[in-house]
Amino acid sequence: IVLMKGAPAGSKKVKGPLECCEISTFKILAAVVGVNDSEGFALVQAPDAKRYVVRRGDVMGVNEGKVITINAKGIVVREHLKDEDGKIKSTEDIELKLLERKF
Repeated sequence: IVLMKGAPAGSKKVKGPLECCEISTFKILAAVVGVNDSEGFALVQAPDAKRYVVRRGDVMGVNEGKVITINAKGIVVREHLKDEDGKIKSTEDIELKLLERKF
């Protein structure tokens, strides 16, 4: 996750590795659920086979979706689709389910 401190107001945001592609292309490999919502995390595999740990509030996908829920079944990412003026046109919650293991 890249932070820009003291960046000029008109500068572009630097995108992180989880903002490379559509959310549906990611796979959830594991989810650890905590007592509180903010304590859990999930192991996510990107389309390039690299793995990342995500927590609630992390940004994913090309539309700047945020992880809003991590539970035993997977994660939920909320995307706000914006129009040309930057106003929110619609909101979509995308659920990524944990991969089932076949032994």
